[in-house]
Amino acid sequence: MEKLWRNITILLIMIVISISTTTHTIQAYNKLNTSQYNGLYTYICDVDYDGVTKVTITYDSYITSGRSWLLVPRNFTKYTLTVISGSIVHEEVKRAYTKEGEEFAFYDNFTFTYLGDSNFKLKLNYTMDNGALIVEPRCFFYSPQIYFNPADTGIVYIYLPGDSKVLEGNVQPPPTSITFEDGKQKITIKLQTNSARIAIEYTTSRPGNLKTYSKGIFEVITPHRYMDIAENLIRTYETFYTNLTKIFSVNLTSIRIIFFAPRMADLGTGGYIPFNGTHLGNIYLNLLYTRTVQGFWEQIALHELIHHFTWAAGISPNVLWLHEGLAEYLSIKLTMNMGWTGALSRVKTLENIAKQLSDNYGFVQWWNPLQTPSNILSYYAASYIIVKTVVEENGGISFLQKLFREIKGTTISDTNTLIHYMSIAAGRDLTLKFISFGFKVTEESEIYKMIVEAKYALMKKRWAQPFALIANWLLDTSINMLSSGNIILAKIIGWIGIFISMLAVTLTVALWGGILVLLTMKVRGEDEL
Repeated sequence: MEKLWRNITILLIMIVISISTTTHTIQAYNKLNTSQYNGLYTYICDVDYDGVTKVTITYDSYITSGRSWLLVPRNFTKYTLTVISGSIVHEEVKRAYTKEGEEFAFYDNFTFTYLGDSNFKLKLNYTMDNGALIVEPRCFFYSPQIYFNPADTGIVYIYLPGDSKVLEGNVQPPPTSITFEDGKQKITIKLQTNSARIAIEYTTSRPGNLKTYSKGIFEVITPHRYMDIAENLIRTYETFYTNLTKIFSVNLTSIRIIFFAPRMADLGTGGYIPFNGTHLGNIYLNLLYTRTVQGFWEQIALHELIHHFTWAAGISPNVLWLHEGLAEYLSIKLTMNMGWTGALSRVKTLENIAKQLSDNYGFVQWWNPLQTPSNILSYYAASYIIVKTVVEENGGISFLQKLFREIKGTTISDTNTLIHYMSIAAGRDLTLKFISFGFKVTEESEIYKMIVEAKYALMKKRWAQPFALIANWLLDTSINMLSSGNIILAKIIGWIGIFISMLAVTLTVALWGGILVLLTMKVRGEDEL
């Protein structure tokens, strides 16, 4: 018994020593991490049910004197700055720039030199109206720009309403922890660099309050909290509507716009319109882009409206390069003419990508709404440059007016026919121009039209498996081969895909019916034995 107690005593001593050692190791580790930096920036973002976000930034330093800087709001909200301990001996607010040298549109650089006897502490507070975008049940938080002196380190705490549901995989950069504290979801992120944007996709159980704002032909479906954005959007559409009717020689009858809160996968999507092969759907606009420089959101919204004008004027979305190129070109031109500079960043993106393509734009000829290429920006850039070049070399807006007057009452669903009408509007043959872009201006357009029609038909036969899947694969392969110039093989595979798509239902019924008959015969055979 005495030996047993001696062993237990030794074990307890070892456990105490181990805990003590571990505690000191952790403290030493934390101290070592902190000692690498002059100070610590702590960002706290407290988000309410409407997405309004109270931002508190504190800076703590335990050196006697130093110099630091951080980004502060320039023009989207007011902020208060308080020195809690120590003193600032010099401060300066100046323009802020990214590491690449581009100026921040919404932030200034606040640089300060400080003294601290035992420590220096500074606090900055401000409010963001749309820190999170919310269209119940979907919510998306996007933090203010975090950027500070690289000699310092940082940590971020995001507090979401208590009923919020957030998965670890829906937080970027990856969270250090997700906990529940004081009735709120708390997401902690220890920053690995001095520059960051925190993105969190989450849901809420609270019911939505969708409203409809209508004026003329326009109708916006929006949560009540974004009613002012809906009103501004319709004013923007009304500003350009008359000019667009003059360009396209058509009037629209009704347009519905639906606001959405993005997911992580939607960060690069400003807006979209579904197309089912027979008509265009509603316009969907990403609310995240309302947090941009004037002209950026407007260009996106106008881009989507121009798709409806292009469709109404007789251009099928199957000639997607013209739809997208024209939507980009006109939306940029019209917004820039208003002095709205937000579209400039889109211009730079498209033109920089286009330069990398070295005038080889022909791959967009076979682009259609059923394809989403991995290098989608290259398709937008090539389409934009093609339209910009052709339009500006042939009279600008007046060329477009002539083009749409010529095609009025006609539906154009292939590039060859479009080039024919473009040549009429230009008063000269544009065939060689399109060949210089890399287009195949030959009879391939006919097989392409049939392939796209077959793909739309398959959308109604998705259940006819495996033949719908096989036909789709063959048709996609054929389009890819058309793009690469392998015309003969593309036609063979395309015709096989079209044939299977036509018989997909019959083949599926025959296949599964045959399997059922065989199984029935087998069961009967076993019963007879």
